[in-house]
Amino acid sequence: VAYPVFIVADASAGFVRSARLNPSTGVWSAVTNINSVTLAQDAAWLATDYDTSGNIVVAFQDLTTGSIFTRYAYSSDGGTTWTT
Repeated sequence: VAYPVFIVADASAGFVRSARLNPSTGVWSAVTNINSVTLAQDAAWLATDYDTSGNIVVAFQDLTTGSIFTRYAYSSDGGTTWTT
């Protein structure tokens, strides 16, 4: 079963988070942190996709140090947990 996943980056609060919708009940899951607040602070340019294995992949630009770093995370369980 595929679940719709909502992913958001909030630069002012410094996080990248997700939640997934259960289409049977219409209820959203609890919010899951994709990246730590420190790492994701000033995140911008969020992009998401699926890889060839069906994992959800999230990429974003991290501007925390004043330099631009591309960060990514993936979920192999439909957005329940994330690996960075």
